[in-house]
Amino acid sequence: MMPPTAQRLAGLMDARLRTAWWALAGALDELGPGYACTPETLATVMIAKREAVVAAVEVVGLAMDLAGGGSYFRRSPLERAYRDVRAGTFHPLTPEATLLYAGKLTLGDPGTAE
Repeated sequence: MMPPTAQRLAGLMDARLRTAWWALAGALDELGPGYACTPETLATVMIAKREAVVAAVEVVGLAMDLAGGGSYFRRSPLERAYRDVRAGTFHPLTPEATLLYAGKLTLGDPGTAE
């Protein structure tokens, strides 16, 4: 049997993956079929993308914690997964740019992707 700390990490990974999936599914449901590209729909898509990317980085980091030091070697699939998910934070809109964009819209500014 795995120790309670490992079980907790596995539970946390499951929770984060589910939450990210629900964010994506909820965004798609909110958009509906044939949506128009507006500042609001862009915010919906980018917020869901942000949640997925942030969760992926966290989950792979937790998996590496669970697997131990060997997960940092180049031959480890987790090492590659970590590099891959970290790349998502550099794709536009970045997680921080997404929050700024959504914040502008929330405060009544039409928003831009500056």
